[in-house]
Amino acid sequence: MLLIRFLAIGVVLFVAVSVLAYLATRNRRYLRAAIAVAKWSMLIALLVFLLMAAERLLVMV
Repeated sequence: MLLIRFLAIGVVLFVAVSVLAYLATRNRRYLRAAIAVAKWSMLIALLVFLLMAAERLLVMV
């Protein structure tokens, strides 16, 4: 769990720095990187949450 928290903090920091870099330079490369990382991290988080829910359901049975 601690590793997941560190990864989540890293993703949030990366997205924030990328958006700030985009605002400072108006280079769309930073915005595309922020969107891509946010999209894939949300997908991975959804999969992790689904696995955690499935585990709880299996433990209950």
